[in-house]
Amino acid sequence: MAQGWREARLYQNRGRFRFPCGEDYGLVCFVDGDFALGEVTRQSIEIVGPPPWETILHFYNPDVEQPWQSLAYISNRPFSKPAKIVEWETIPSTSGNTC
Repeated sequence: MAQGWREARLYQNRGRFRFPCGEDYGLVCFVDGDFALGEVTRQSIEIVGPPPWETILHFYNPDVEQPWQSLAYISNRPFSKPAKIVEWETIPSTSGNTC
């Protein structure tokens, strides 16, 4: 909680929607007995999966600004123009394969 995490974000085990939908469920709902916690920052907590893979998941803190949230804003105004759609060209195959 020293990193700016609220107690409910860590320990809440009930929500308005069925698990795991919504952001009402705390970190404890996503960590199993074989999992470990990695780096803890203000923005996220790493959940390290069991060996041998030790996959890393990130549990994000919705109470603080995340880096990708600022990507949607240009010059302090919401980005409203649709992104340019790029059409792919079909390149003819020279090998005769049609896969």
